[in-house]
Amino acid sequence: MVVYSALVCAGLGVGSLYAGWRQSKRWLGGLALLLWAGSMVLFYYGTGWQYAMVYSLLLPALLVWIGIIYQATTKPLQHYITKPRPLNTSLSNIGKHVVVAGVVLGAELVFSLTICLTVARWLPITYSGQLALCIVTQPVVWAFMAYHFLASKQPVRTLAFHFIVALIFGALLLL
Repeated sequence: MVVYSALVCAGLGVGSLYAGWRQSKRWLGGLALLLWAGSMVLFYYGTGWQYAMVYSLLLPALLVWIGIIYQATTKPLQHYITKPRPLNTSLSNIGKHVVVAGVVLGAELVFSLTICLTVARWLPITYSGQLALCIVTQPVVWAFMAYHFLASKQPVRTLAFHFIVALIFGALLLL
């Protein structure tokens, strides 16, 4: 019964998020986060914390596709098609893109892995739980860090900040 309550809570969270997005009401987004946290607690009591982490992170990500599909099928087609930008294949532009890809795929991956390993190692759980926590949270942290890097107006400063944070967490990992 607890698991069914958690499923209902997760579904209500997705519905609240969709309604908040459609009506531009921030409090509904906060309500969705509270409902998802409640579903995680209910999953914890019903299945254990290992499954609760997976279910509470995976289920909203899958359920939100219902709203995305509904939005795509009810929205009218746009008659104005934007023109694509011209393709720039200059050597300097290609070099910039290769450097950005290297930073996002290399450096940010290592930084996020260091942070997630440190957080998992400092939690009082078994090794298998720490591994599961890293598997679940590392891609999320990596995505946040990559988005922060790509959206920043000062990418070098952002990369330096990520490096310092990862260095601090790396030092804590070695303690």
